[in-house]
Amino acid sequence: MAGIADHARGWLRPGLILLLLLLPLAVWYAQERAAARLHHQAVEIRVLQMQAQANAVAEGVAWSERWLGQRAEDPVVQRRAVDLSLPTEITDEINTLWLLPLGIDEPMPRAVPPIGFALHDMLQRAERGTERMPPEAHRLSDGEVVIYFLRPVSFAGEPRAHLILRQPIGWLQRQLDRAPGGPSVALLQQDADGGEVPLLGEVGDTAEVTERVPVAGTLWVLQATQPLVPEARPALSSPLFLYASSLALLSVLYLLLQGRGHVTGRRVVATEPSRTSADTREIAMTRDSESDTGRPTAPAIRRDLFRAYDIRGRVDAGLDAAVVHEIGRSIGSEAVDRGLDTLVVARDGRESSPALADALGEGLRSTGVHVIDIGQVPTPVMYFATYHLQTGSGVVVTGSHNPPDYNGLKIMLGGETLSGDAIAGLYDRLQDGRLLRAPVAGDLRLLDVVPDYLTRILADVKLTRPLRVVVDCGNGVAGGIAPRLLRELGCEVHELFCDVDGSFPNHHPDPADPANLQTLIEKVAEVDAHVGLAFDGDGDRLGVVDGTGKIIWPDRQMMLYAREILAVKPGADIIFDVKCSAHLARIIEEHAGVPVMWQTGHSIIKAKLKQSGAPLAGEMSGHIFFNDRWDGFDDGLYTAARLLEILAHDPRPSAEVFAELPETVSTPELKVHLEEGEPPRVIERLMQRARFPDAQITTIDGLRVDFSDGWGLVRSSNTTPCLVLRFEADDEVALERIKTAFRDLLAEASPGTEPGF
Repeated sequence: MAGIADHARGWLRPGLILLLLLLPLAVWYAQERAAARLHHQAVEIRVLQMQAQANAVAEGVAWSERWLGQRAEDPVVQRRAVDLSLPTEITDEINTLWLLPLGIDEPMPRAVPPIGFALHDMLQRAERGTERMPPEAHRLSDGEVVIYFLRPVSFAGEPRAHLILRQPIGWLQRQLDRAPGGPSVALLQQDADGGEVPLLGEVGDTAEVTERVPVAGTLWVLQATQPLVPEARPALSSPLFLYASSLALLSVLYLLLQGRGHVTGRRVVATEPSRTSADTREIAMTRDSESDTGRPTAPAIRRDLFRAYDIRGRVDAGLDAAVVHEIGRSIGSEAVDRGLDTLVVARDGRESSPALADALGEGLRSTGVHVIDIGQVPTPVMYFATYHLQTGSGVVVTGSHNPPDYNGLKIMLGGETLSGDAIAGLYDRLQDGRLLRAPVAGDLRLLDVVPDYLTRILADVKLTRPLRVVVDCGNGVAGGIAPRLLRELGCEVHELFCDVDGSFPNHHPDPADPANLQTLIEKVAEVDAHVGLAFDGDGDRLGVVDGTGKIIWPDRQMMLYAREILAVKPGADIIFDVKCSAHLARIIEEHAGVPVMWQTGHSIIKAKLKQSGAPLAGEMSGHIFFNDRWDGFDDGLYTAARLLEILAHDPRPSAEVFAELPETVSTPELKVHLEEGEPPRVIERLMQRARFPDAQITTIDGLRVDFSDGWGLVRSSNTTPCLVLRFEADDEVALERIKTAFRDLLAEASPGTEPGF
């Protein structure tokens, strides 16, 4: 053994000397790798900035094309296109448009607008082809560069004219400026038959092109003509390298001068080297269910938190930061399995929301998902952000209209608002331990999207006259945005309870309850307002009071919206839930629309809207979905803007406008409370026993029976163990007859149940 020790001591000193001599090289190599990594990250950031700018331009193009398409479908524009022989100007509230006749044989440089060679060629290509014409930038004879958007106009199914929108080159610059972060790109170019034509920016050496990002749906490309980030290399004279070299040299001299000796005392035991952070990054992402290492014990999570439309419960009574962290892991794991990598996170104004939002973000990021935190905003702003930032996915921490001690999550993944089985699947994933753990947490980015949200609405909605409006936000999160939006629309605004306070000290933030609208009604009378608006706790529902203080329920609002939209889109589907008035379907049919009755639930209605492509949907609870000039999500603030647009265009008082809409005798929602799990069984027995030969029976969501003079509905609540009933009739006598028929049916299907109506 002594020989072995002597042998070891013999090679130990040369080995140490060799290692010390290699130390400066190792330091230099580490610096080289670090500098290269930082350079790579900086380039990635700049490329992402370019991509964000390309996305901003593409979004502006898409919005302009949607708007131009709507104008091309306007019956007034279509009638003007008949027998058109000369270019005709159309003055619009937003832009100036031109109708150009088909078959223009040659350029018309003296026309208004001037039809140069490039525009003439664009018109001819449009007439020859059937595909969409992307916007084009053209240089006029005076050197000005303009953007042309082109859409065909048809009448009676036959193409009749071209509709042209012209924007200055500054429009493109404004789209670029909307993108978050970073200076403008070096060059924006347009592909042309003869090569690429510069539009914005400075032309550099084409041999130095380092990155190209196309703008979706256009002929344009963003191009960096200089290195995005100068590549930095660590100098051999860096302080760290000089220090390591000096230390190594002195240590080697010490060892050479020191005589031979013995290593005594401590026994060295070889151990398995620990993984470095670089090693860890190479480890594949794992699932908890695949790992036999000691996983931290997750908190017990209650099944009843996972509801039909969202996740919801009482804070500190089943729902707390630890639980939300685990739910975040489940959502993040589901997102990754769907191929999604970035989610928007938002929160409402409840006292518990900041802590829960932080826990949610940490849970999401633990799965490798990147998080864009947009802060305290209404739920529709979160939906808007998923479109605006092109993530398609987001989660908002909100208790909606529930009491202050409640909170929850509304979830959107890949453009789908989760409901039913998809929400239940998140719970199943938690129970099965199918939770991803990324080697490196996802990024966190803080972003304010409210200015972009307001800009988008203000670009879309214009009021032809100022209105006096009372707005009651019930101390919900809409209070931080709604008054500002209304004022920027040009309204005189009187605020009620618009300071965000999660304890809701004045009244419950639920406009579906008439008791919560009494202060609004009084204020409307006091200031002689044109209309009163009320928002729920998270701003995705709207309540309306006319100038006389009369409540206009959402199904009657839908009649007004449907009438306006069908004037532009005849033959379109209009979707509504089973709790809406029978007169809504009649109004839709009278205005050349197709009424589509569907199941109750904001996420269920939204899914039907997405599947059908209808321009409008809504439900009796106040969730309204515009899918014509908006992106098809429920938004109380945008709904308010569209309502004001209609009222401002009509010179009559709002009460007269609403009085044109049919109204009947009806009940509010009536609830019959049962034991947990019992409502679906009672509904099944009701359907089996329903015998109404003189009526139309609908069973898509419970049992709805439509008679010639009214209707009744009974359905199972998706949120609490109860039956929900509603009745409507032409008069009180008919209403009582229908209620009696349902009472008798309920007594037969569930003996001993007290109906309470």
